[in-house]
Amino acid sequence: MQFKNRMVQSSFDAYGNKYTTEQYNLVDEILTICHKNYSNGGDIIIETFEFEEILKEFKNLDDIKNYIEISLEQEKNCRWGEDNDPELLRSLDNWE
Repeated sequence: MQFKNRMVQSSFDAYGNKYTTEQYNLVDEILTICHKNYSNGGDIIIETFEFEEILKEFKNLDDIKNYIEISLEQEKNCRWGEDNDPELLRSLDNWE
């Protein structure tokens, strides 16, 4: 099987049939969209979750978006910057 994301391909090469095709495809879809939207919160998933953790925590893209939305809101609440801080631009509204 071929996947868009290198982490998923590496996991497939290492684990083979440990996970179902649907699980590999789900993580591939999640990581692909998170890479595409890296600067708008996708980095939260890419930088903090391993393959197995994504499978345990999230069942679909809506779960990912909810998690990222909450995380981005927490970031904004903790930010130190002025009202023109670029952190304020990070949003799911900007997702492709």
